[in-house]
Amino acid sequence: VVTEPFYVSDISFDCDVACSYQELSYLMGINKDQLVTAQDLKKGIFYLSQKNKFETITLYCTEQADKKKLHIVLRSWWT
Repeated sequence: VVTEPFYVSDISFDCDVACSYQELSYLMGINKDQLVTAQDLKKGIFYLSQKNKFETITLYCTEQADKKKLHIVLRSWWT
């Protein structure tokens, strides 16, 4: 649950089908070194789901040395 904006120092994707980092980053609308809100995450999940390609979209946020990393795991319908 995201209750307040947070700064993302890095973002990564794990996708079980061929997708480029640039495409996923564009659809998510979030880049590294950016302040992110709950609304940003909701909007990104909405656009990823509009591809009608992913059965699950899971977001993980880890913190190391006051830096937060956003990791997004995408699992497709057909694997």
